[in-house]
Amino acid sequence: MGQPIVTIGDAPTPTQQVVADANRVVEVTDARQRVLGVRRMNMSIRRRVYKSLTNAALENNRYMGLVMVAACVVTINREPADALTMGANELVFDSLIDRLDDDGFEAVGKAIADNFAPPITRDEIKNE
Repeated sequence: MGQPIVTIGDAPTPTQQVVADANRVVEVTDARQRVLGVRRMNMSIRRRVYKSLTNAALENNRYMGLVMVAACVVTINREPADALTMGANELVFDSLIDRLDDDGFEAVGKAIADNFAPPITRDEIKNE
């Protein structure tokens, strides 16, 4: 009966785990067979979106819904498509929204719900 082997340095630290989760990208395939890289919408991404748009755009709830989903997309077919690193403004977001179209938005929405949404408890289900 030997002693248990303890390996130091292999497990990520709590901070490394938080950073890795914040930067995690999941891939999903849409109806057009495009592979979309999707990340979590975190507060720093929201802040960058808000800084990049005009007040009129920020006040348009429907447009902001599209922008926020599009801001979660970092790649299309493993090619960069991150509006926030491509000089984000309304024209860049509009271009990405057009590229994604309905098929892309459906796949991205599902990826966000499946991978990044908080779990729903039984109590929350009962109250719906």
